Amino acid sequence: MLNERHLATIQAALRYWLDEMSPFEPSLVQSYFHDPSVHPLSTTDVIELIQVLKSCEIRRVRIDRQSGQILEGGSGAQAATDPASSDIGIEGVVLVPKDFGK
Repeated sequence: MLNERHLATIQAALRYWLDEMSPFEPSLVQSYFHDPSVHPLSTTDVIELIQVLKSCEIRRVRIDRQSGQILEGGSGAQAATDPASSDIGIEGVVLVPKDFGK
């Protein structure tokens, strides 16, 4: 499950990509993508993505198995371990702005 360390690693990888890979022709980095129809982000897009991720935090949620709708959210423990809700939902995470709901 995605956590804060994962998010920090993604941000570090994006900064590395920006420094080491973005100066090259996009076709040279295409081999890093599993789906050949996906085109690499531009330098501007990577910078924007880094900023977006820096302004987000991870929140745990429970998602209805049938509809895919979010049932409940929270910072984790109860939403993630409540046996009554585990019968109808699965645990997931969402990225939200750091000041969302405060």
